[in-house]
Amino acid sequence: MTSAKRYATASGSAHRMLSRPAKFFVIERYLLPVLSLPLRALMRSLRPREVDRAAIAELLAPPRLVIATYHGMLFNLLACAGLVCLPPPRQFFVMTSPSYDGRLLAAFLRRFGIGSVRASSRSRSVSGSAEFIRRIEAGDIGLIAVDGPRGPRGAVKPGFLKLAAVAGAEVILLAAGASYGITFPTWDRAQLPGPFARIDLAFERFPVPSRGPGFGDELQKLQTALEGLALQVGSAIVRESRARPSCG
Repeated sequence: MTSAKRYATASGSAHRMLSRPAKFFVIERYLLPVLSLPLRALMRSLRPREVDRAAIAELLAPPRLVIATYHGMLFNLLACAGLVCLPPPRQFFVMTSPSYDGRLLAAFLRRFGIGSVRASSRSRSVSGSAEFIRRIEAGDIGLIAVDGPRGPRGAVKPGFLKLAAVAGAEVILLAAGASYGITFPTWDRAQLPGPFARIDLAFERFPVPSRGPGFGDELQKLQTALEGLALQVGSAIVRESRARPSCG
């Protein structure tokens, strides 16, 4: 290989290595601030339907709390973020992946007052979630997409209950659906509500077992309960996922 070809190959490799970080830098630094403005306006136009604010405040009162929902309900839940004013410094937060996609999600949620912690890239076990557990113990409220980060859609991952048990947290199951909107052709069937849409909420407490045997049965119960809440709000996530084996 000639020197010119070696240089061209090295330059091409360097370009490919830099292109992805550079792309995400541009999106995070310049596009997110622009795109968040119309999205904020959209969220302000939405109205939850028949929501008891006192009941929600009571649900969020426990000092250690985790909220379980589906990945595709993110935009609908953002519309309801202002229903409860948490006493500072208490905050809603999510656990994101260490990937560039996870970093973008964290940057996006910060614009809506939702914090984040980064999952360990070395382990998917509870030991890789120490910061998440620490935040729960400190009083912040964790939001977990139980079928994330890449599906299968509507299938609850077993690590969720283990994480809640180790953190000593109570669990609230939460589903949200919009009266109309756009459903994206993504794996999670994420829905973006239309302007002035009505948002339906359904929620309930879920008892978390202590560490040890029994997570299999409880996991199936959680799967069934969350599916039931999603059906109450008319979510396409469950309608399109019921034929898929659950809790795999």
